Amino acid sequence: MAIYNVHGGHSLVCRGASGLLDEVNEDRKVKNKVIELLRAAGHTVYDCTDDSGRTQGQNLGAIVRKCNAHKVDLDVSIHLNAGGGTGVEVENYNGNTAAISDRICANISSALGIRNRGTKYMTDLYVLRNTNSPAILIECCFVDNATDKAAWNVDKCAKAIVEGILNKSIGNTNSGNTNSRKGVGTVRKLTPGKAFLYCDAPIYKRDWKTVIINGHKGDEVTILDTGTAGVKVKYNNSIGYMECKYLMPYISTGDLLEVVEDFTVTIRKGTVLRAADNGYLGSRVTIHDGNVSIDDRFVQKVKNK
Repeated sequence: MAIYNVHGGHSLVCRGASGLLDEVNEDRKVKNKVIELLRAAGHTVYDCTDDSGRTQGQNLGAIVRKCNAHKVDLDVSIHLNAGGGTGVEVENYNGNTAAISDRICANISSALGIRNRGTKYMTDLYVLRNTNSPAILIECCFVDNATDKAAWNVDKCAKAIVEGILNKSIGNTNSGNTNSRKGVGTVRKLTPGKAFLYCDAPIYKRDWKTVIINGHKGDEVTILDTGTAGVKVKYNNSIGYMECKYLMPYISTGDLLEVVEDFTVTIRKGTVLRAADNGYLGSRVTIHDGNVSIDDRFVQKVKNK
């Protein structure tokens, strides 16, 4: 399996282009989905996004430091373009990444129905010039073009990018289908209390469009209300809204898990799932009804022991 760095361009302070779309908001959505799909395919992925850089120099320096902390097969920088054009293009430092870039351009162009501007070469872009590993910078579409705005679809774009990187089809990736996800995104009812982030994920304002901050895998979050798709949360003194699929509540040995729908669970290596009658279920199972208990905190808790 391969190893990748992926990051969204710019920061929440030093923001990128805006128009009919906001670059920072949209590139974070695409970045998160790309990471999710690559990890689901079994690859190791590091999120090298910088959200705190106050100047362009601080932002670019932080991204490159994060990227160069890992030896990877490819650095992927995700952006949206501006300036009155239309379509997708991918910037490269040299021809070593041309094949991947050609595939990504063709895939996004086909998926969104926008112009394929093609693979381009830029030796003066800071990230491409200073990362140790091969790197590409994807300009997914133009934020100030009405045609691109009308065609814009985060899931389609992310899928096109991942299929270009892997050079194969990865099937349906509709984010509305939580049953297709690995991890805790399968039992979706959440209630107030402490939880952990299953993966890097955005926290939004009430409009569910504007990103306040990006949470990081393993960090603690406080859930403030009850929800089945999204919930109000507190994270690092910020209060916003997050999709339930990214959260895993505290679960203790002996807690009962009430299954509310058919689902498949992927759990941490070494964790044991047992049915109510103590029958062993294995590390990857499909449960159709009844209650289960778990020896770790990787599946939704519905009621206490």
